[in-house]
Parts: sequence; C-alpha cells; structure tokens
Amino acid sequence: LSMLKLSQPNIDDAAIAAVADVLRSGQLVHGQECEAFERELAEYLGCGDVILVSSGTSALHVALMALDIGEGDAVIVPDFTFPATANVVALTGARPVIVDVLPGTYTLDSEALESLVTGWKGPERLRAIMPVHEFGHPAHMTA
Repeated sequence: LSMLKLSQPNIDDAAIAAVADVLRSGQLVHGQECEAFERELAEYLGCGDVILVSSGTSALHVALMALDIGEGDAVIVPDFTFPATANVVALTGARPVIVDVLPGTYTLDSEALESLVTGWKGPERLRAIMPVHEFGHPAHMTA
C-alpha cells in the first residue's frame, strides 16, 4: 500500500540555502532572521508586535493566552482535527468541548454548533470557537 500525499513540497535552491545559513549560524530560534521577519511582518500588518513561534500548536496556545482563556472557561473544537487543537485548550486550564463535523468536508457542523451554543448549560463560560479548515474546505462561518 502506498501513502497518499496531501501535497507536494515546493522547495527551491534559495530556500535550501537560507536554511543551510541558519543551521551554520548555530542560532536555530530567535536569531537574526526571525527578528528581521518579525519586524517586516509587523510593518506589513501595521501592528506593534509580532512573535514567531515554532509550531501551529504554539500559535494556537499563544492565541488562547492572548484572549486570557483559562480555568473556568470552555472552548469549542471540532471532533475531527489534529490533537493540538483540543490539547492547547486543556493546556490553558480551559475545557475543550467537542462538536460534530460534516461528513465530506470534515468542518464544523454549523447546526450542531448552534445547538451546542444555544443550549449551553455547562459550569464553564463558553469563550471561543476554534474552527478548523480541513483539506481545502473552509469552515462554514461568518464574521
């Protein structure tokens, strides 16, 4: 049985050379390249602060911390996602609350979500919904 690839990486020689330069520098995190990128991204976005993190898991954790989510809170996550989505909620001290996804797209079932939110009787405060866009399918949502 051969493995089905979800995507083919596109890595050119310039990217390989840039990674090699970082490896040779001995500063794999928070080095010059990271600091320069943070400054450029902050300028591009027109905001004061930008931080780079090492993974999507860390990014989710930082986002929840920025929202001051923690003990006594609940965060809704889809039942089909990478484990980090629910794990970072628990890491903050909040409770992950699982909601069904739609067959075929594997994104949040908006009817199940609405039912969960409108019928919420948990002891925790519902503070956030963490939709996950899967396999090129955006979660059905409006701002």
